Amino acid sequence: ELLKELSQETQFIVITHNKKTIASAKVMYGITMQETGVSKIVSVKFASKDNPSSEKLQEVPAGV
Repeated sequence: ELLKELSQETQFIVITHNKKTIASAKVMYGITMQETGVSKIVSVKFASKDNPSSEKLQEVPAGV
């Protein structure tokens, strides 16, 4: 609840594997390695109750 309250005025970058913390996020960024030695940045924007069609998966080439 504190994180939600403070995020009205502040942007946070949180590094975690905690499921409850991840569940409260609006966007999640990560790194995946689909083939050995080739890393890709992946971002996921989660749908909200107000905008259920907002879920997107976007792959961004590493180094961008």
